[in-house]
Amino acid sequence: FYTGKPQCYMLKSPSDITDKFTELGQKCLENCYLAYEQQHIIDFMENVIINGNDSKKDGRQKFAEDEIMLNYPDVSEKIAGILDEIFF
Repeated sequence: FYTGKPQCYMLKSPSDITDKFTELGQKCLENCYLAYEQQHIIDFMENVIINGNDSKKDGRQKFAEDEIMLNYPDVSEKIAGILDEIFF
């Protein structure tokens, strides 16, 4: 999500989403393209990557900003500040 690039996640079946992922994982998958078979991967590469038809782009970017990249890009500075307070 940090790169802003489209993602394709491979699963064996749709039930894997609710059976194997936490709530945050499920939200992540909502913003990814899903592939259950080889043709889905090919379609993703042709339509989204090559032709640029990224229908999930806006939602993915908003989700990344609101849910994933909470301290981005200053997280390293914040960690360094905390360590500085603890050790120095």
